[in-house]
Amino acid sequence: MSTTTSSPSVSPASTPAAPPPSSNPSPTTRRAREPEDDGSVPEDDADTPRRKKARKPKKDTSFTAAGAAVGMMGDLFRDFQAILDFGLQFIPDTPQETMSSRDRKYLALYRHALSAAPDIVDEIAKRGPTGTTTLARELETGRSGVRGVDIHNIKKAVLTWNRYEPLILPEAKSVRGFNHPECGRLLCPPTYNWSDPEIRKALQNGSRKYPLGAKNWPRVLWLDEEFNRENPMDGFMRNRRLILTGRYSLLGPTACNASGTSKIPTKKPKAKIHRIRSISPAFIAYTAVIIHFSLYSQESFGDGATPGTFPYQAFYQSLVRYIEDTMPDNERSELVAWWTTQIFGYLEDEPSDIESGAEDLTVMGLMKKHAAARITRVTMATASG
Repeated sequence: MSTTTSSPSVSPASTPAAPPPSSNPSPTTRRAREPEDDGSVPEDDADTPRRKKARKPKKDTSFTAAGAAVGMMGDLFRDFQAILDFGLQFIPDTPQETMSSRDRKYLALYRHALSAAPDIVDEIAKRGPTGTTTLARELETGRSGVRGVDIHNIKKAVLTWNRYEPLILPEAKSVRGFNHPECGRLLCPPTYNWSDPEIRKALQNGSRKYPLGAKNWPRVLWLDEEFNRENPMDGFMRNRRLILTGRYSLLGPTACNASGTSKIPTKKPKAKIHRIRSISPAFIAYTAVIIHFSLYSQESFGDGATPGTFPYQAFYQSLVRYIEDTMPDNERSELVAWWTTQIFGYLEDEPSDIESGAEDLTVMGLMKKHAAARITRVTMATASG
C-alpha cells in the first residue's frame, strides 16, 4: 500500500511552471528519485512516534587544543609528524646522556603533547596507518590557529600600549618596521646606532652593510630598550611589551591595563583552557616573535623560507637555544620565575574585594592578627635575650 505525505497547500498563482522534458532522459533501469524527508509524518503512520534525527557527534577538539598548548609553551615551529614518530619509536630505557640535544627536545615535546592530550597513542592506533599524519595535522591546526589569533589581536593592541608618532592605523603594516621612527628604533639591533641617519637609511633599504637576521636580536627585547655592552644579560627579555604580549595571549586584553591588577576575565582565557600556570623559555621566545611581527612591516607571517621575509623560525629557535642551553642555570631559573610572577603573580597578590578594615572580621583576618602577634613576641624575646 502506498503512503501519502502531507504537504502545505500552495496557491495556483505561486506554483512554478513544470520544467521542459530533458533531452537526455535517464535510463529506464534507474529508480525513481525518492521524495526528500521534510520531517512530516505519513498519514498511515500518524500514530507512530516521530523518530528524531540523530545528532552529529561533536568534533573532538582536544587535539587542536593540545597543539595550541604545545605551540605556545613547547615549540612554535617543529614538525608534529616528526615529534609523534619519534615519541612512538622511542625506547623508554634509553639513557638521557646518550641522546642528542635534538632527540631530547623531541622527546620533551612528545611528552608535552601527551600531557595535553593523554589519549594520543590510542587515537593514532584507532585511526590506522594514517593515524600519525591526520593527528599531526590537527595538532598543527591548533598551533597555527592560536598563533594567528595572537598575531591578529596583538598587532592592534601594541599600538595602545605606547604612543607612536606618526600615528599608525591598526590594520596598517607597511608603515611599520624601519619605515616608522619608533618601530624602527625598537627593531634596530642595539649594536647599531638608530640615531645615525646613515644607519637608519641603510636599514630602511635593507643594506648588507648593516645585516638583520635571526641572531641580530632587536632592542625591544631589553628592559626599557637599554642595552649594556658590559653586561648584555642586564634586562634581557624583560621588556614591558613582551610581558604585555604574554598577558594578552594567556589572560586576555583586560590583563594589560595600566595598573596590571585586572582579574582573569569571565570569558575563559587560554591560561585556563590549557591549564597553564607557569612560563617556559619557549613562551618567552613566543612573545618575542609576536611583538617583532607586530612592529615589523611584513604583511604576512611565515617561518622565513620565502625570500625577502624575516626568518622567524630561526629567530625563535636562536632565542630558545640561548635561554635553555647558553644561559647559566641560575639566571635561566630566575628569568623564568620572574616571568611567571609578571604574568600570574599579580593575580595571586591582588587586593581583596573586602572593604578596608573589614578583613579583621574574617577568619583569615583573625589568623593574620594572631600570626603577627606571635612574630612580635618572638622578635621581642630574641632582642631581650
